Amino acid sequence: MKIQPVHLALAHIQHEFQDELALNDPYIEKIKDEVRKKESILARQLLNSLCEINVGSSLHQLDFRKTNQGQPVINKGFCSISHTHGWVLVGISNLPFGLDIERIEQQEIDSLSVAFDHDHWDELRGHEQQIIADFSAKEAISKRRGTGFLVDPKTIYLGADEFIAQQYFQIKDDENYIISMCTTGKPSWRFDKLNKLCKLVTTYED
Repeated sequence: MKIQPVHLALAHIQHEFQDELALNDPYIEKIKDEVRKKESILARQLLNSLCEINVGSSLHQLDFRKTNQGQPVINKGFCSISHTHGWVLVGISNLPFGLDIERIEQQEIDSLSVAFDHDHWDELRGHEQQIIADFSAKEAISKRRGTGFLVDPKTIYLGADEFIAQQYFQIKDDENYIISMCTTGKPSWRFDKLNKLCKLVTTYED
């Protein structure tokens, strides 16, 4: 089968970075929350690096923008962004795909019930890790389709031509995360060490 890579990058806002890409960016300027603003700036920097390395063009040259639905797009290929608790995950590929990263925290479990119908929630109740995994999958699916959660998440299910791959990783003893990726081909993970804190998938194969 043909290899369809998704080039990924992961970093935390605590890492030093320059914010030139955010200058005069109306989207960035409207963000009031400082953590969210730093995550958005970092996402652009990571995407810019991926594009320059793998496409040979900068993010600006690829006309990076957000659709009315909030989906990030470039004019050559596809990209996806997710962030949580200061961690930013981004990717680019030749085919549509969706990414999500979630921190596994029990205190947030009840708030996720809005994403599931009554029967599904009853099945998941008491299984915190599975709840977050299923929620993360819905996020990734919605991003691959370009809708995000502008559609009712209760109606989001994996399509016949879609695949979900998920991977857990740990930063510290009390910091566990899950990454979800939705693609149109069956993914297989390959790990490269990105920094001293964790290891993360860098490609998948279709």
